[in-house]
Amino acid sequence: GFSFQKARFVSDHLDTLGSMRDLARVFVILKKYTEAEAVYRDALNRLRPASSNAPPREIPMLGFILHHLADVLRERKMLSEARSFAEEAMAVYDRHADWPANERQHVFEVLEAVLKDLGNSRELEAVRLKKAEVLRAAAEKDDVDALNRLARFLATCSDSAMRDGRSAVDFAEKAVAKTERKYPQYLDTLAAAYAEAG
Repeated sequence: GFSFQKARFVSDHLDTLGSMRDLARVFVILKKYTEAEAVYRDALNRLRPASSNAPPREIPMLGFILHHLADVLRERKMLSEARSFAEEAMAVYDRHADWPANERQHVFEVLEAVLKDLGNSRELEAVRLKKAEVLRAAAEKDDVDALNRLARFLATCSDSAMRDGRSAVDFAEKAVAKTERKYPQYLDTLAAAYAEAG
């Protein structure tokens, strides 16, 4: 049964993980990747049960730690391990559509960077197609951030086959209109879209 003590334990546990996440972020800002890696690994071990065949607790913090650990490992040139953590993060986010959209997008960025560093162009293209699909689905629901991210992606993707200036302009104009021209980053995206569309 559920008890107050159990609730308090879970709350204290999340507070500890939150503090660990914040500490690791500071290490990343200071470019102390070895230290950041150690903190993220410790946090991940706290989320995984002691018996290795049981799955980890699936809470948004798990997704965050997995892909940020992957990013730190990429910085440390530990690419195959970075890739496996980034792919695990992607799988976890796929199972939880309600988790923070900005972190879901960060998973795509991390996995793209890892695959690019590995020189794996076929899988990189697959990840980019999936990223565009996820952004398109959110943009169709008039998610302003997704409209902007999709427009930027279509305007600036390093893979010319994925760029689409005309669509980028459409999505960017919607984002700018919805925010009444108040956000410079959305205007910046619109400018990039116009440039790509010629």
